[in-house]
Amino acid sequence: MASVIRVGQSQFASNPIDEDSYDRIMSCLHILEQFSTDSSVKSVFLHDTRAAFARIVEAEEVCVFFHLIC
Repeated sequence: MASVIRVGQSQFASNPIDEDSYDRIMSCLHILEQFSTDSSVKSVFLHDTRAAFARIVEAEEVCVFFHLIC
């Protein structure tokens, strides 16, 4: 994630990183810094994000099955 920020801020990036994306990535990095000491952080990153991703994949599969544009 830190590399994404560095590339996005470099002069060689075709599309520089916007401030909102920068803030979101930095927030994730700060939270991950607490990963080993806070069990609620671990729960969010391991379980809640997996569940959210599963819902996204499921929605995409429905779109593909019914030949919808999503």
